[in-house]
Amino acid sequence: MPAHWAAEPQVSNFPLALGILGAGVALVLPAGGSARLGLRALTVQLGAGVLFGIGDTVLGLVARVGTGTRFTIAQLSLLVNASIGIWAFGVPEPGTSAARKVIAGIVIAGAGGCVIGAIR
Repeated sequence: MPAHWAAEPQVSNFPLALGILGAGVALVLPAGGSARLGLRALTVQLGAGVLFGIGDTVLGLVARVGTGTRFTIAQLSLLVNASIGIWAFGVPEPGTSAARKVIAGIVIAGAGGCVIGAIR
């Protein structure tokens, strides 16, 4: 696994990025879609990649806090992701049953993260 072989955790992002690119191309081309992005979409995607790379520095915590705790901290990013999906993009629409389930999951995951953090 590249993450274990890399001298620094951030170095393992390159094979991950290549895999994502390859999978994306493999899914788009047979469907006859275009793999070209406009300037705005390209900027958004590159910005997302940079933010992912910055956020992925959490991998550096493994040596300090251990794998289990680091994994829990990294998964807390799902709280932000789900929240932005509901309130910024409206997927699922706020107020719907699906949105309430997602919010309940956010609260449960957040509470679990806090408990694990308090135990450490």
